[in-house]
Amino acid sequence: MSRLGCPQAKQPSSPLLVRGAVAALFPRVPSGPALRLPRRAEEPIPAVTLEELKGAQSRIKERSAPGPDGIPNSALKIAIAARPDIFLRVYTTCLETGVFPPVWKRQRLVLIPKAGQTPDEPSSYRPLCMLDTAGKILERIIYATGWKPSQRDPEASRRSDSTASGKGDQR
Repeated sequence: MSRLGCPQAKQPSSPLLVRGAVAALFPRVPSGPALRLPRRAEEPIPAVTLEELKGAQSRIKERSAPGPDGIPNSALKIAIAARPDIFLRVYTTCLETGVFPPVWKRQRLVLIPKAGQTPDEPSSYRPLCMLDTAGKILERIIYATGWKPSQRDPEASRRSDSTASGKGDQR
């Protein structure tokens, strides 16, 4: 039995079958230029706090499979606990520069066969995209800081509330 609670399923072995399943499950979408949001120069990005880093780290499951970098989650948690200053600098730099490192966007695709399905059909597989945990931590920090402005900057919360209500910022 696997951790998913079902007998260990056999991965598709035919490269043609895998390519067909990936093409059907992940249709290509033409990519355009990256969306760049304007930012006012007078709005500095606050540094990532130790509490934010610890909050994001606490949500990491130690027994989850690693992403393409192969770094076990337990090792990453130990590294963050030992040298949080390094991770705080890295994540703060990412926020300040507006760069999400491309290496953290890579995915490792795992196709899990569905029980009772014929292996010839793309819909017979459940796709899992494994991401690097370091990138997941950055996503959680972005969510915790970027989507809840009142937690970091009460003035930003007031501005977003007045804009959302249709009144706008009357400065």
